[in-house]
Amino acid sequence: MDLGAKGVDPSFGAGLAQAPEEPFTDVTSPGQWFYEDVRNMYTDDYITGFRDATFRPNVDVTREETVTFFGRVLDLDGTKRPVSFSDVEEGFYSSGYIASAVEEGIIVGMTEERFAPKREIIRGDAALILKRAFDIPDTDEEYFSDVEEEYYAGAVNAIASAGIAEGYPDGTFRQEQSLTRAELVRILSVAKNMNN
Repeated sequence: MDLGAKGVDPSFGAGLAQAPEEPFTDVTSPGQWFYEDVRNMYTDDYITGFRDATFRPNVDVTREETVTFFGRVLDLDGTKRPVSFSDVEEGFYSSGYIASAVEEGIIVGMTEERFAPKREIIRGDAALILKRAFDIPDTDEEYFSDVEEEYYAGAVNAIASAGIAEGYPDGTFRQEQSLTRAELVRILSVAKNMNN
């Protein structure tokens, strides 16, 4: 924004630099189903984007990103520190949140030694983390035609019962499918608002 005399001047230089109205260049339309959730979670300092000013809502979210988003919402200690998993270095941006989430009993690794931080998280695992993080009660109801007796089946039904997550129009949950960044923000936003 030009200030003072027109153009560059000695008092105001080139003028006032203004941040864009939208925090992310790819989250700009209220017509996007994730728009409000992303904007609100960004405004509350729970999520960040990438250096190119994008959020990449349709990109699959990794396990370390998932734990970091949860850690911020739950106000866990994110101080970088050693973790019990050999594939999570102390200097990883997510190391503190991973350590805190393990201490709180919210997450476990792929094995005792490995967390697989760069691997995409599947919808079933995200449901399990969500159930543990927000202490969502169990249910006897079954909501989806494709959720069988997997280790996360109870969690999937619990978050559906709580109204936090919905399946697809065909009655499936697709628990083995990767979760996108926008989908993660949606379920976290709903869960956080239900707990307030």
